[in-house]
Amino acid sequence: MASSAQLKRQLKRVYFIRHGQSVANWRKCDTLDERDAKLTGLGRRQAACWHAPGALEAVFGNGRAPGVCICSPLRRAMETAALVFENEPRVPIECTRLARERWWTHYQCVGSEYDETVGFASGLGRRVGGLDDLARLDKFWDPSAEIEEIARVERENDSAAAAEQKSKYEPSAREEDANYLSELTTFLIGHAAKTLAVACHWGVINELTGASPNNCDIVVADLNPGDRSYSIVEQLEPPGDIERSI
Repeated sequence: MASSAQLKRQLKRVYFIRHGQSVANWRKCDTLDERDAKLTGLGRRQAACWHAPGALEAVFGNGRAPGVCICSPLRRAMETAALVFENEPRVPIECTRLARERWWTHYQCVGSEYDETVGFASGLGRRVGGLDDLARLDKFWDPSAEIEEIARVERENDSAAAAEQKSKYEPSAREEDANYLSELTTFLIGHAAKTLAVACHWGVINELTGASPNNCDIVVADLNPGDRSYSIVEQLEPPGDIERSI
């Protein structure tokens, strides 16, 4: 039987970073205009708080800085990752579709087309790796098919019923079948980095850890590769007196 010290060494430290306030968070609605919602000005300021001198050092402590920042391919998460790690060139940013938000029948949770996503990332000031893989469509990532699915649901239901369905934030059958958050855990366990940051979304963080972070909160968790469980260590708000949002 492994000792407590051995078990501790096996744990992977994960810093879950919820994206800053998005346009969809601000508008509190979900229409085609909120597809792949970007950050608001407040959202960018919230993320930028973390690259202030000493801010990340206070989170990571001695020797616990992440070897990589994994990010969702949705624009609000990519931009958050680029802003948080703006002054940390030694922390590469890698995109994976497995970190995308839940609720794939919501416009704000559907990604942009490949060329638009790559063009957006090119203006972030930090290189985002893994974007070429988004050209490959599969059950985890297919923006055009997802938009068609939303349109079909809206055609089959009257507007009131469709709005009620969206307000419930229920996963679609296709999302449940993909079981993609289990695949994200497998991805994190298998990654070469012992310590990782993950810039992603409320639904992802809540489903994996049970935490309910506000915009740009950091949820620090330890991932046990043996039983695939996450244990929350602490939850941190953006530093300074920046306005909070949910």
